[in-house]
Amino acid sequence: MWRNLFLVGCLTVLVSPIAFAKVLSATWGVSPAEPIYVGQPYELRLTLKTEVDETVPDIRWSQELNRKWDVRTDAVEGNVRYTVFAWKQCEANPKVASLPTGRVLADVVRTQQFGFMVSTQRTQQIIDVPAFAYTVVALPDEAKALPLGCFTLSLTSDRATYAAGEVRLLTATLTAREGNLPEAYTFALESPSGGRVYPFQTVAKDERQWVAQAYFVTPHEPQTALRLCAFEAFDLATRARKRVECAPLTLRLQTVEAQQADDIVLSRQGDTQAKPTQLLRFAPSESAPIVGVVEGAWQEEARYKAWIRVRTPQGAGWLLERNLKE
Repeated sequence: MWRNLFLVGCLTVLVSPIAFAKVLSATWGVSPAEPIYVGQPYELRLTLKTEVDETVPDIRWSQELNRKWDVRTDAVEGNVRYTVFAWKQCEANPKVASLPTGRVLADVVRTQQFGFMVSTQRTQQIIDVPAFAYTVVALPDEAKALPLGCFTLSLTSDRATYAAGEVRLLTATLTAREGNLPEAYTFALESPSGGRVYPFQTVAKDERQWVAQAYFVTPHEPQTALRLCAFEAFDLATRARKRVECAPLTLRLQTVEAQQADDIVLSRQGDTQAKPTQLLRFAPSESAPIVGVVEGAWQEEARYKAWIRVRTPQGAGWLLERNLKE
């Protein structure tokens, strides 16, 4: 009896009607929305609407666009899937860009599950796409020579507290939510309330984000406020000139109790019995914690007043220059 029921179930699956995959619609668009400015990066997008169990891995367009799409994304809303194929564009001159009525050849995959069985159907479909036009306009005078986009600046530190003369590692991040990163921007701090900052060095950069780091020698003040230098840009969201600013970063002097605890931990990394002239300090200050000793060969990395930052096989730290001659 169980064998008969199994055969009936299989036959039911095999004879169940399988709906053929079908693209419901195809429409053009641009992102961000019009107007598009000369020199502004944007995407020309073709959006295909299908049922939720259908995917479109690739398309071929026979008119106007003679290159493969750059980006493919999809999203599901209810029982509908939207697949977007995007071409990255940038125009050198004002114009009315137009695409005539055309056709696109789409690869469509429909996946259905019947109990423990999965059915995959692959087809190719020719889809009619309506005509589309959009406008590229000249930049307003206020935007010329400015970066185009929506940008954010941020500044963080490896720690929020410090002992006087310690070195903090600062990380600066410039993000382009739209548009391209400015080419001429230089990471720098507005005049800090005491302390000294070394030049920022780029540690990572791509189309959307630029990350740089710098060492900051902390002052003796109870707190210091740091902020990255702002720059002017033409904001594509507001369509107006905008000053891109960084929220201030406030560092505070460490309490005596916390400093003493750190001194105990850090001093264990070095040889507290070594002669004072051999001790490496965490920062260019005689009150900074001990992080090691000079043993054997060393290499100079940086200078600050009477101090030299050296690297040894055991680690790196600051040492008074006169001590190297003893």
